[in-house]
Amino acid sequence: MSNVRARFAGRAIFALLCTGLFLDVAPVSADDAPGTYGEAMAWYGNEAQAGNAEAQFLLAYALETGAGATLRPDEARDWYQAAAEQGHLRAQIRLGLMLAEGRGGPADGLLARTWLDKAANAGDVDAMSLLGFLLVAEEPVDLNAAYRWFRLASEQGDAAAAGNLAALVDMMTPTQRNAAEVALDAWLTSH
Repeated sequence: MSNVRARFAGRAIFALLCTGLFLDVAPVSADDAPGTYGEAMAWYGNEAQAGNAEAQFLLAYALETGAGATLRPDEARDWYQAAAEQGHLRAQIRLGLMLAEGRGGPADGLLARTWLDKAANAGDVDAMSLLGFLLVAEEPVDLNAAYRWFRLASEQGDAAAAGNLAALVDMMTPTQRNAAEVALDAWLTSH
């Protein structure tokens, strides 16, 4: 990558951070912005170490995807977890996916469900849809919870969840569908 492109990439990655909109930090002047991708990643690393959840998420994403660097899924998983523990919804979802797929460490479907459940309960539609899928695809299967999450996500316009809900309803017996509706009503009443 040319020096000009490298400097542009570093500034572009850092551009949203300069406004202070996405991080709970004071805006950064253009003179203080990192000039290269490597400098931006170092900045994220420093902010991540300081406990900044958004920086932890962004660093984890770069490590997970290999954006401008070597893939390091084990480190990505650790940073996602640090951000997820602070309530960062996207980190909870990415961590849930990595746990479900066994990337960056051993697969753990139950822990994946736990993180996706946190994000789903916070209203994240993607988490609802993904959690619904895991609840049907992996043991222990929970048809009532899968129905709930697919239904809630589909009501918010998630086409994949709507398709999965239709498929789930088709495979359920009338008794199972009724039980799922009763469970959904009880959950909605308690939330």
